[in-house]
Amino acid sequence: MRATTFAFWVLLHMLCHTTLAFHFYSPEGFDLARKILLDVLPNFEPHHYQIDGICKVLLGIDLVASTPTGSGKTGFLFLSILVMIAIAKNPGLCRSVKFPLNPVIIVVCPTNSIEQQMVTNMAALGITALSINADTIAAARIAGDQDLWTRAREGVSMLILGPEQLISPGFRALLSIDSFYDRICVLGVDEIHLLVQWGLTFRKAFLQIGLMRARLPPRTLVIGLTATLLSDTKVEDSIYSILGVNRGEFHLIRRSNARYDIQILFRQLYSGLDGWYFPELA
Repeated sequence: MRATTFAFWVLLHMLCHTTLAFHFYSPEGFDLARKILLDVLPNFEPHHYQIDGICKVLLGIDLVASTPTGSGKTGFLFLSILVMIAIAKNPGLCRSVKFPLNPVIIVVCPTNSIEQQMVTNMAALGITALSINADTIAAARIAGDQDLWTRAREGVSMLILGPEQLISPGFRALLSIDSFYDRICVLGVDEIHLLVQWGLTFRKAFLQIGLMRARLPPRTLVIGLTATLLSDTKVEDSIYSILGVNRGEFHLIRRSNARYDIQILFRQLYSGLDGWYFPELA
């Protein structure tokens, strides 16, 4: 009788532990993520789908998000790293997950202008971001500044790279430094639709992105972003393959990219096409 009673309580304890176990993709997880972000960004209110996405990432699941331009796609990147930084500094916020102190996210962008804009935006949010591409390397060299790869070793929470930098000696050397390598938590890729459009033609470096996961810590998660993911299975599978994720093993957020706040206006052009001013378009 005692053995039966003991077994019952053991089973009850196991069931309660299983039921009450915390994980981020739950109402409690959503609330915790919002609370952490509100403490860090008191004037920022994340969208529900942003919380949905980052909580999957915090749970350890890759994310692919196809949302309209201007809908906050970049939020999946900086909101994820902000929560990771907060928990790394104060593990008591969530005992069920663990992140390295001073976690870092590596973001691959297709154009230098997007990279620079992202650095500026991250600074406004209190995130130390560094962009490394051919232009910034040349500018730093001319200015006599510290080597960018050396600067990236510590104090940077978001490292933004052009795809060509993934195969550069500087990046290879950076990954060989344990103090940096051990802090990598996420690989973010912006404009993933270009992986096929450009990667198979004039920017072969895009094809290196899928190989990156083997060079990064096993726990590294992937966040892929786009506004134009075609509903074409062949195209999607090509993108997923280059991105290094498998269908059914990642969280997909797909929102309509219809922009009902945009109007198409027609104007008759009287100015010459070789001019610099077009008052008809004002």
